Amino acid sequence: MTSGDEMAIRALLAVLGRPGWQEEAPRLMVGVALRQRQGHWDTTPANAWGTVTARRFAGLYPPGAVAGTTTVRLGEATRTASWPLTDAPLLRLPLPRAPTPLLLAQAGGAGPWAQVSLTAAVPLGSPLFAGYRLERAVSVIRQRNPGRLTRGDVLRVRLTIDASAERNWVVVNDPIPAGATIVGDLGGQSTQLAAAASGGEGMAPSYVERGQEAWRGYYAWLPRGRVVVEYALRLNGVGRFQLPPSRVEAMYSPDIRAAVPNRPVTVAAR
Repeated sequence: MTSGDEMAIRALLAVLGRPGWQEEAPRLMVGVALRQRQGHWDTTPANAWGTVTARRFAGLYPPGAVAGTTTVRLGEATRTASWPLTDAPLLRLPLPRAPTPLLLAQAGGAGPWAQVSLTAAVPLGSPLFAGYRLERAVSVIRQRNPGRLTRGDVLRVRLTIDASAERNWVVVNDPIPAGATIVGDLGGQSTQLAAAASGGEGMAPSYVERGQEAWRGYYAWLPRGRVVVEYALRLNGVGRFQLPPSRVEAMYSPDIRAAVPNRPVTVAAR
């Protein structure tokens, strides 16, 4: 009669109100809420404990009207937001060249909760694992000239995802060289080639998108553990192709992700 959702909820309940957990409790509450599927947790005991925990959390962190002015400063850049507002503002600040503290100040009333994120156009030099692990392997299904890739060759791409926790709506995005074609169930030879790269393991994607720039697999629910997916790829273009990183990401929790860099792909003419 126990479940992962119930254990997560009871863990949150055990630390609510304890000294030293004031900053972590809201993060745990967000994680517990994200475990819900279609508005509820997985078992009746989990939903009962969830109700108790939510009431306890609301008592410790009562909601209040946000008022006054919020000021955010990073280096020489400053942004402000005056309350009340219909929607929470998105305050963008440029990154300084040197390490600089981020300062947040509130004047004239109760302040809002702040969520801080950092984005930068930096090339990925090594694998990034944050809640997921991703491995990408490429092998040959059909090759005209052994030892080098030429136009018309067919490859098998194998993606292995290791998830440390279950999550709903997860997307796997794997880029392909420009001009290449993802082999699907188009009939005849394509069906045979697609079958040659259908040796995945574990749960299959709920939906597969075979685009012109990437293969994408969407999981309505991705359990904890290992999942392997494969697809077939036909090379049609000639040249040296730079590829962005392959990624796996929880769509509603983008901080839970993994990314691995891809080497350039060189394709010669026949």
